[in-house]
Amino acid sequence: MGRLFRYNIPQTIKTLTPQWPHLKDFRVANSELKQKQKSNYDSRHGTKPLADIPNDTKSGLQHLALSHQDKLPLMRTPQDHTW
Repeated sequence: MGRLFRYNIPQTIKTLTPQWPHLKDFRVANSELKQKQKSNYDSRHGTKPLADIPNDTKSGLQHLALSHQDKLPLMRTPQDHTW
């Protein structure tokens, strides 16, 4: 099996770059496969692209937090604990 190190051995960038003979062909085929899988998933589940949201639109969570801020009473906890 060989000797196992307890730490990572430093590597140069050149050794971490894959040197496959047909790397460009693989990347093209892989991207085509992923696009086909995405289109099949989208058609099967009926997904649609989302519309763009303008920058000045407030999100629902911010609006909800601001609307409940005045309605909820502040509860103070006792400062002298017995534990």
